[in-house]
Amino acid sequence: MRTFTVVLKTGREVGRYRAQSSSAAARKAGYRLLREKGQYFRDIKLRETTRGGPSQGKEYKYRIMRIRKPSTLTRRDGTEIKFRFRIKSKRLR
Repeated sequence: MRTFTVVLKTGREVGRYRAQSSSAAARKAGYRLLREKGQYFRDIKLRETTRGGPSQGKEYKYRIMRIRKPSTLTRRDGTEIKFRFRIKSKRLR
C-alpha cells in the first residue's frame, strides 16, 4: 500500500490517501475535492509519501472529472446504495 498527498498551487499539502496506484489515489482525492468546491473538473498534483520506497517524493499530475452517471449497488443484505456521480482520472504529462 502506497501513500500520497495532494499538493496545492500554493505549495501546501492537503489530505493523505492510501492506494495501490497513483490513479486510485487521484480518484479518492477527486471525490473529496470536487464535492467541496462544487466543480466538475480540476487538475491536481499528487506527491508520493511512502517511506522507504524507490519513488518517494515523485509527483504525478492528474485531471479529475466528475461525470453525472447514476448507478446503484446492491449489498449482500439487500440494501441499495445510489450513486449520482462517477469520478474519472486522466494522467497529465
